[in-house]
Amino acid sequence: MAAWYLKAIDAASIRDFHLVVHDIGGPIGFDVIRRVPDRIKSLTVLNTLVDVSQFKRPWVMEPFAWPVIGRLWLQSARTPMFYVLIKTYGTRNINRAEADAYGQLLLGPDSGRAFLQIMRSFERTPAFEQGIKAALKVRKFPAQIIWGKDDPALRMKEYVSHLLKALDLESYEAVHGKHFLKEDSSRAIASLIARLISAFEQVGESPRSGNHIRITRNGGNVTRPRAADDFP
Repeated sequence: MAAWYLKAIDAASIRDFHLVVHDIGGPIGFDVIRRVPDRIKSLTVLNTLVDVSQFKRPWVMEPFAWPVIGRLWLQSARTPMFYVLIKTYGTRNINRAEADAYGQLLLGPDSGRAFLQIMRSFERTPAFEQGIKAALKVRKFPAQIIWGKDDPALRMKEYVSHLLKALDLESYEAVHGKHFLKEDSSRAIASLIARLISAFEQVGESPRSGNHIRITRNGGNVTRPRAADDFP
């Protein structure tokens, strides 16, 4: 998947880019970082995972990995049950018409074959995990974690601590929302991404081990603690 992604951005003549990852797109994005670390300008992580070798699929996701059953389970996107599932696990901010649109995008022109292939080929080996963690450990670009605090699939208490460790961050942002937090808190997420990019463009340096500039939450305000190089 990372190789395909890089071919796509190369075809679009995109050199350097700000990377935002979510769900199983997280490990794929981390693999992109492993392959082209010098092209990443910033990283924003939304409700995802890094300890892939220990990941157990949520029950709503598990059937997709099984032959025959996965195809049958995917057909729920054509039924009213899909609206119930997306309201329960995905987002509060959605109506039936929008849920139907989600279902159509999920199925696509190939009746969902591409989606099922992604779900079944999601890499969870220890070697892959070690590779993406090594890439994150030596990153030279700013990073932040934003989490939909009411996500019932990737629960904040279970997953955030592993990502904080992998990215060497001290804090994260919790926003209103379930798994599809972008539907519930799009403005807040966009603002935090813009603020991260702006802060580091003003500083003009990338964070390094032992001398990080972090965006932290302090009494409801986002502040930028000064790094050693900031002091006269």
